[in-house]
Amino acid sequence: MEQVLESIAPSKKAENHGEAVTHWARTGGVRTPLFQPSANIFFKLENVGVGGSHKSRSARWMIRRAIEKGDLTPFSDQTILEKTGGNLGVGLAVEAARYGFGLDLAVGLSFSPLKRRMLEFFGATLIGQDMMREGAQPVDVIDWHLKHAKQIDKRYFYVNQFENDANIEAHLLETGPELIGQITTATSIGARRIVLVGGVGSGASLTGVGQALKQAFRNVEIVGVQPKGCDIVANQFVEHNLQGIAVGINPTTFDESIVDRFMWCPEESAHQARQEWAQRYGIFPGNTSGANIWAVNTLHQTLGYEDAILVSFIYDNGEAYVDVSH
Repeated sequence: MEQVLESIAPSKKAENHGEAVTHWARTGGVRTPLFQPSANIFFKLENVGVGGSHKSRSARWMIRRAIEKGDLTPFSDQTILEKTGGNLGVGLAVEAARYGFGLDLAVGLSFSPLKRRMLEFFGATLIGQDMMREGAQPVDVIDWHLKHAKQIDKRYFYVNQFENDANIEAHLLETGPELIGQITTATSIGARRIVLVGGVGSGASLTGVGQALKQAFRNVEIVGVQPKGCDIVANQFVEHNLQGIAVGINPTTFDESIVDRFMWCPEESAHQARQEWAQRYGIFPGNTSGANIWAVNTLHQTLGYEDAILVSFIYDNGEAYVDVSH
């Protein structure tokens, strides 16, 4: 029977799992629950956190690091600038409102129209829509606005999530230690293998959490999930509806050496997994979370994984993707 497992802080057994855990315990973190749909399988429900996804953690760390370094001054006339498919944009909107910044986002037209509208509700301004209708890419929109910032009376801070170290720190120093504390509390680990399953995307979450787990435990396997037809290592990319799981580049926030194996998810399998969770558990995951579910289920039925502890994420909710789902 499924369980939702929540604890306030890492357990006593997790206290010796390295600097990442002690940093989390010292600074405090944003707790999201751990869901156990069956024995040896755990999903961290990032969809119930502030902003509705794991990307809000990245947004918080990147903006606060920029403030610490003096690149951003709260309640000034500065505007945050970024290209995003939606979830990071929501997190940035939360931080922009908190610190009194403007927020301009370049969101590709292939991303969910519902997610774009939601960004506006959170206070973001969507820029370059006409440019992209004429064939420009989000990166072209960013370049144009940076080049013409003075002419349009803007003082921009460009987040640049794909080259921002704080994007990884958010998961190395916060998400990963939270997860370590939760799984250590939830199950007996011993010499059992922990298998972390996650979408590749910007690579920051998989890299950060993966590094934290490999620092904490001796027997860890990292599995990167990509859409069928995409290969980040080979720089292969095809159009797909699993938004955010493959972004067409190999960013510096992705450490491919930490990944032990890759799996390629057919879109239909991800959508079927989402529907099964909605009907069975009352949880409606987003598209990339469906890919995680598919990968975990596949591994669970694979020889050699019978006793492994399979851990993954529900990144966000599925409502914003209904318009592009099968």
